[in-house]
Amino acid sequence: MEDARKVADTLTKEAERARERVREVADTALEKGRDTWKDLRDRGQDAVSDARERGQEAWDDAQKLVRKYPGQTIGITLLVGTIIGALLAFRRED
Repeated sequence: MEDARKVADTLTKEAERARERVREVADTALEKGRDTWKDLRDRGQDAVSDARERGQEAWDDAQKLVRKYPGQTIGITLLVGTIIGALLAFRRED
């Protein structure tokens, strides 16, 4: 009977050690996952911010060109519109 108690105590101690190890590993994995998520979120926010800045710069440049060369801008717009219209009409015929 005494041997059975010793075995049960040993098994209980080993189970508790295993439980603690699992908790440590799970906590470490969870922390790494959170750090990775935060890093990816920060990268995404930086990319969106950069895209907004570039889009704003392109818009400002386009406005400057339209103000500086209004006639050429209208001509280019008509040319591009004609080309797109011709492409669309050609595709409909097929």
